[in-house]
Amino acid sequence: MPALGIRRGLGRLTVLTEKQREEIHEESLSLLESMGMKIFSDEALEILRKNGAEVDLKSKVAQFPRSIVEDGLRHCRRPVRLGGRTEDHDFVLDHEHHYLSTDGEGIAVLDFDTGKRRAPLLRDVEDCARFADAIPEIVSYTPMVTPSDVPTQAHTAYEFATAVQNTSKHIVSGGVYRKEEAEIEIGIAEAVLGGAEELRKRPLLSSINCVSSPMIVGKTIEPALAYAEAGVPPIIMTMPLIGASGPATIAGSVLLGNAQVLGVNAIVQLAHPGSPVLYSSVPMSMDITTGSFGGALPPGNMVVAGHIQMAEHYKIPFFSGGHGSSSKTPDPQAAYEKALSAYTMFLAGADLLGGPGLLESFTLLSYEQFLIDVEMFRMMAAMLEGFTTDKESLAVQLIKKVGHEGHFMGEKSTVDAMRKMWRPQLTDVTPYASWSAAGSKDIVKRAHEESKRILGSHRPAPLPSDTQAKIRSLLKEAEAIGK
Repeated sequence: MPALGIRRGLGRLTVLTEKQREEIHEESLSLLESMGMKIFSDEALEILRKNGAEVDLKSKVAQFPRSIVEDGLRHCRRPVRLGGRTEDHDFVLDHEHHYLSTDGEGIAVLDFDTGKRRAPLLRDVEDCARFADAIPEIVSYTPMVTPSDVPTQAHTAYEFATAVQNTSKHIVSGGVYRKEEAEIEIGIAEAVLGGAEELRKRPLLSSINCVSSPMIVGKTIEPALAYAEAGVPPIIMTMPLIGASGPATIAGSVLLGNAQVLGVNAIVQLAHPGSPVLYSSVPMSMDITTGSFGGALPPGNMVVAGHIQMAEHYKIPFFSGGHGSSSKTPDPQAAYEKALSAYTMFLAGADLLGGPGLLESFTLLSYEQFLIDVEMFRMMAAMLEGFTTDKESLAVQLIKKVGHEGHFMGEKSTVDAMRKMWRPQLTDVTPYASWSAAGSKDIVKRAHEESKRILGSHRPAPLPSDTQAKIRSLLKEAEAIGK
């Protein structure tokens, strides 16, 4: 089935005027030029030094001339095509469509059979991949948990290898800290697609590369450079903790995060001009009564909305975790936090949104929540597409034909229109008597039963045996990293 995206019909939710976007851009350039970024990578510092940046090797701080940053923005490839195993799973981030992805690197699972929390295993990565593969609305898969039963230094390679064998969709990798890990993933992707040129044309893989606040670039820039060299899009993710590693004001955290993304993009484009990149933001907001941080509180949602509109200002595609919640179980809190955060980000203009199935600020996996979140997305899609007001849609002649005491149920146009309307898949709209007779199941119970059906029945097409052998060989190499 082709990748399923929403063609946007509604207007944008505007949180930044054009003047405010220009102000944030100018202040971002000023921060990068005067304060600079502390960069814990000799490779990145040397790239900047060779291209005219002022670099202090002792403090590891590089100050970016504005020309480097603005040239970097001009070099970004637009739009960005992301590939699946086969072309029918490819999709294009073009600022005209919205897509749904999973998000990843959770550290706990609500066990499907017992409902108890436990450590994630590699089989969970496999099961999640098959689950996502079965859902048409999911266009890309990020391994949703970090398995505890594989070598730590090779966990991302195992996650990617397991994912690519259990879904035909695009895969977003996260948590890669070493260039050698990136090279293993690139090798696996090339083996699946049939070579380096195929990967460059249709990147099966993209990778999240986090920037630390305030104004710090870690060693993750080195795998980002390796990905960019192979034509794999780095996803440059800023994650300010509002009031801690980022300013307490929404505007201040928007500015800080934007400057960080522009700085990393400049390094990537200096090394590999024309690289496709994605802008990403997953801030956390502080609960001032406890000091705890959550992934779906209003300030964080507004910072993301600001970053979405800065990405649109630069015509760079935007990816973020949007179905955020601090809840520890599928409950009303999870529902309202996820619905508000995801819909805010889609209205603001996000291209690709992650997070279905994850609770507790993107750290806890729940299959029931996964399907509930997809149901939310379907409802959002029906509204985001908007509606037309042409003559056929306004139905003036039909209204006159039906008259004052008639009805529209017998009209062909009604049947045709109803076939295109949103239909509930988990949502219950039956009368009480029917609901009670069917077992009085709430949505979590219905989601559990449908999850069980999917997990028990869906199997994607296997990879060829020679490709699987190549993957096993590369995993052996991954296990040797750092030894």
